[in-house]
Amino acid sequence: MRLNIFDQLNHTNFKVRTFAYKRLEEVFKNETTLEEVQKENISKAFYPWLKNIMKDQNIVSLNYGLKAVIAYLEHQTYEKSIVSYLIIDLLDLGPQSKH
Repeated sequence: MRLNIFDQLNHTNFKVRTFAYKRLEEVFKNETTLEEVQKENISKAFYPWLKNIMKDQNIVSLNYGLKAVIAYLEHQTYEKSIVSYLIIDLLDLGPQSKH
């Protein structure tokens, strides 16, 4: 039985999440489609998942997850408030100052 994209995004195995992030990057770039979500609903369906993707604890998965988030921001239609919603987590991913 093949897992749907949402189960893959929530999977405990980082390899499964990484595969899902790669799929999402292609979907967000309009290079492929998903059975689970109609094309016109892609932006809304994955908006809530963006923060979760950026908090992935596995560095390999996080790398592919960030590529998916960037593809979303570059190729999907979204409200500008999404950027401010995501920016705090993006800043948290940067190098931490040592004081």
